[in-house]
Order: sequence, then structure tokens, then C-alpha cells
Amino acid sequence: MGGPIIHNKVFFFADYEGFRKLQGTTTDVNTVPTVAERTGDFSGIPRRSTIRLVWCGARHRERLHSAAICRKYHSSEPLRPRYLRVIQAYPLPSTSGLTNNQFTNPVLGQNNDTGDGRIDWNLDANNTIFGRFSRQDTLTNTPSTFGFRTVPGLSIPVSLGNSTNMRVVRP
Repeated sequence: MGGPIIHNKVFFFADYEGFRKLQGTTTDVNTVPTVAERTGDFSGIPRRSTIRLVWCGARHRERLHSAAICRKYHSSEPLRPRYLRVIQAYPLPSTSGLTNNQFTNPVLGQNNDTGDGRIDWNLDANNTIFGRFSRQDTLTNTPSTFGFRTVPGLSIPVSLGNSTNMRVVRP
């Protein structure tokens, strides 16, 4: 849009463009802690399972030959509170299996706002001055496996899984 501010002397021009996109992605099959694992009971996991590596906090696969790492969690010793808080942030399983027990349909989101403003001033027949301002503000949320989740004891939500959140502002 545009028009004169002062007839044949000062003119303005402005534009705005907004774009919104929400796009569903394919269904992801995930593995999340079972109801028993959420309380620290890992007895349902086979002895030489790599799941122990994730949920029991073991750092090296070689340690898994002795099940002592996870067996201590089957006894009266509870899981550390910080592990329990993180485990509770994962969604509940939707099937009864130990693996591939949860499904998500993440959504890709993008918002883009762009605008320009310009003023032209005709000083005389041979001289013109103009000023222009442009701004672009783009927010892109590439979906993570589970989206943002609340972890008890943390003040901000965390992303569990892979994600990319990017904001670009150009004045």
C-alpha cells in the first residue's frame, strides 16, 4: 500500500506478509520407560539388554555382563530422585512391550512475518531523499520426538529427543 503524505512531495509505501505453517509428519515409533521402570523396577529387562545402558545409567557396555548395575535398583535402594524426575517426563507407553511401546505424530511449525516501510521526499525536480525500514521475524520449530516436557524441579520445559528450534529476526 502507498500514497501521498504531501501532494507531489512526500510519499509513503508499506507492506506486510505473514505466513503460518503447521505440517504433520509421519508417525514415530519410540521406546519409553514402562510403568514398572518409572518406579525403579527394572526386573522386566533381560540381563544383557542395551536398554539397561539407557535407563540404569551405565556408561559402558562392558559393565553389563554383571547385572549388578541394575540389580541394585531391584532391591530396597531406590533410584536417585533426579533420574525419577527425568523418567516421569517421558510419556506413558501405549503398548505393553519393553521396546517400540509408544507412538507420536510430531508437527512441524513455522511462523514468518515480514514487513517494509518506505518514505520518499521529492526535494525538487532533481533531488530525492528516501528512507526504508525492513523487518523479518521467523520462528521454525522442527518437532522433537516427544516435544517439550515438564520435568519436576526445572523451571523451563525440556525437549526430550532430537529437535531444532530456530528464531531469526532481521531488522
